[in-house]
Amino acid sequence: MVNVPADNGAAAIPVDFAMDIANQLIEHGTASAGTPQGLFVQAVAPGGPAAAAGIHAGDVITESPGDAVEIEHWRDGHTATATVTLGSASQT
Repeated sequence: MVNVPADNGAAAIPVDFAMDIANQLIEHGTASAGTPQGLFVQAVAPGGPAAAAGIHAGDVITESPGDAVEIEHWRDGHTATATVTLGSASQT
């Protein structure tokens, strides 16, 4: 990851994301982030429902209706789906 200073804080940008943008600029003179809006997964509890469903830190969850849900998430430039049973952190 590349850490970028930002007003008394920092933002982390995955290197592969930065390289993708750099390559787009080199090849086309413009770039598009192409990342969908949604819930960014910062961490996944080992052994928890999200981990069991295959969710990884860095995914972007783009849909989530109901308690036991099939979610659509974004990883490495592609959309994927997983079934997750929602619960509290104390259940992990």
